[in-house]
Amino acid sequence: MKTVIATTTLYAKEKVTDQIRFILACQMLEAEKRHNYPTVVLDGSSPKMHEELKKINGDLVYPLTVPGMGPGRRLVFFYALHHLHITLGQEDGVIFWTEPEKPALVKSIKRLVAPIIAGQADVVIPKRLKANFATYPSWQAEIEHAYNSVYEAETGRISFDPAFGPVAFRASALQKLLFWNPASAGLNDTYITHYLPILVRNDRVASVEVDCPYPPEQKASEEENKEVFYAKRIWQRDTYIKAYRTLAKLPKLI
Repeated sequence: MKTVIATTTLYAKEKVTDQIRFILACQMLEAEKRHNYPTVVLDGSSPKMHEELKKINGDLVYPLTVPGMGPGRRLVFFYALHHLHITLGQEDGVIFWTEPEKPALVKSIKRLVAPIIAGQADVVIPKRLKANFATYPSWQAEIEHAYNSVYEAETGRISFDPAFGPVAFRASALQKLLFWNPASAGLNDTYITHYLPILVRNDRVASVEVDCPYPPEQKASEEENKEVFYAKRIWQRDTYIKAYRTLAKLPKLI
C-alpha cells in the first residue's frame, strides 16, 4: 500500500514570513523526495516561486484554480487520489495531508501511516511531543492546548493533537468523506482536514506521537509580527471549537 502526500502552498515573494515558509516548503519537498514519497502540491504562489517548486517536484505541482480553503483542499485531494489510483495503479492506499512547512515531520511518515496500512485505522492524527510545544510562540502553544482540550471533551478522543494540522486518511475512506458538505452542518468551507476525521468512528481513528519541533526561523518571524499571527490563531481557535462542538453531534459516516 503506497502513500501519497498532499499539500497546498500560497506564498507572496514580498512578504518576509512567506519567504521563510517557502524555504521550509522546499526543504520538505526535498526530504519527501529523498524518502520516495510522491507529493502533490496545489500552488497559488508568485510565478517565480511556482517555477521553483516545479524544479523540485515536477509535474506534481498544480496551479491553484479555485478560490477558498475548502475547495483548494478538495482539489489537491482529487489530484492526490488520481496519482494514487491512476498513475500508480493502486486499489487503495494512504493520502497524507500536511501543511508544507514541516520538514522535520518527514522522517516520521512511515510510522504515522502504519496503522492504516495494517488495517487498524482509517485516519491517523499525529501528536507532537510535549517538548515540541516549547519551540512554538508561547501564545500559540496556549491557544492550541485550549482547542485540543475542547476536541477531547467533545469527541471523547483522549490525548489527541488535532491542532498540529497533518492527518493521514485511508484513500477509500477519504473518497467517501469528501462527499460531505460543511454547509449541511452550518459550517464554513475551510478546514475540512480538521472536520472530516470527526465523522469517523473513534475506534477507526488513531493517534501517533511524533517529534516535530517548530522551525526556529518561523517562530522568530511570527513573534516579530505577533499582532497579525495572534489574531490568526484566535480566529482558528474559534473556528475549530465551533466545528468540534457541531460535528461531534453528527452521525458517523464511517
